[in-house]
Amino acid sequence: MLEKRSTHISKTRIGYSTLDSLGELKIVSILNLLQDTASEHASDMGVSGFDLARENLAWVIVRYQIEIKTSPAWRDEIAIETWRTPINNLYELRQFRITDHNALEIVTARAFWVMIKKANSRPVRLSRYMPDRYLEGESPEDIPSFKTLREPDRVDFELPFKVRMHDLDLNGHVNNAIYLEWAVETVPREFLLANRPEHLEVTFQKESFYGDKIVSITQIETIGNRSRTYHKIMEMQTKTERARINILWRPANRQ
Repeated sequence: MLEKRSTHISKTRIGYSTLDSLGELKIVSILNLLQDTASEHASDMGVSGFDLARENLAWVIVRYQIEIKTSPAWRDEIAIETWRTPINNLYELRQFRITDHNALEIVTARAFWVMIKKANSRPVRLSRYMPDRYLEGESPEDIPSFKTLREPDRVDFELPFKVRMHDLDLNGHVNNAIYLEWAVETVPREFLLANRPEHLEVTFQKESFYGDKIVSITQIETIGNRSRTYHKIMEMQTKTERARINILWRPANRQ
């Protein structure tokens, strides 16, 4: 694990609205917890989404990797810890750790964030907008690698979606958690009741905006007692890929 720098911890209780029909934390709820904690940390540093908006800038996530060990229950107290490492003056590697009331680790995550110009979605150098004290980090060889995600090689399931106002965030584009909703929604109910997510990776490739017509395609593979789902999110008419998602699932009756 990388050395912790500029750590932020947020504590909360698991709310009813964050749970699925089995009483476990939704994948989307996990992403929202991570995003909210990262946003609080950025606010403490003076570079929140609201701070950047005044400069016509925005933070965007380009990659997520999440490990889910177990799910907290309703009203459980949890702590979400995040720390950051700038890379090559261009990326921020954010790491997360969620622990329960006994300080046991239940979720870990890593994400790459990029600061962009809202006018053209192009990355900007962090040093132009962040104080020097926030730009010290580990050398590149210490940075964890992210492999290229597999795309579906067949279509087992697919569903169309249209981007709603409700799907948009402060940046005016589809929030990262919505892509997970689109992916998981294509998976049959019977599969979701019998399996729980254990590891997931997401690559965000292009922004989506209000009114865009989206198609989510899914392939399911089962090997032994584990299953993998491979997802591709595309704009329907141009077939432009917006996100790619790989999820490893375990049987629901196993922790």
